[in-house]
Amino acid sequence: TLYSDTAGSFRLAVAKTTGNLLVGVQADNGEDKLQVNGSIQFADSQLLTRTTSINNTSTTVIDSFNAASYRTAKYLVQISDGIGPTAKFHVVEIVVLLDNVGNVYKSEYGIITTGGEKGTFDVDYNVSGNGLLRLLFTASSPSSKVVKVARQSISR
Repeated sequence: TLYSDTAGSFRLAVAKTTGNLLVGVQADNGEDKLQVNGSIQFADSQLLTRTTSINNTSTTVIDSFNAASYRTAKYLVQISDGIGPTAKFHVVEIVVLLDNVGNVYKSEYGIITTGGEKGTFDVDYNVSGNGLLRLLFTASSPSSKVVKVARQSISR
């Protein structure tokens, strides 16, 4: 479906009740944007985002993907402990690699914090035979946190 901007919601939409593709203004500052629900596939890679709320110190799965489809992933992770002028942030880039015998390697870099690190990251693979490579986060305190993940994964 192609829409005009006269309704003030968006200029172009390919929409059903699942996964929308919207281009143009949508109740924002009027700048054009591309908004996709779900993931985007670029040839041999996939781009995906997700958000998780945490209010405990338990280890939480903040992202997972099927290792039969993808071997490596690069994450940009942002953790915030509030909103507004008092919010503190922890940002990190993480690269993970699954080798041919099931070992998972993780490298963290580009770490920036505005109030100290909010927790630690780990990875695991094929827990209970599920075939998933998972990115885990353990918060250092039980205060409310929002974890946002942008993942680009590369196929096997």
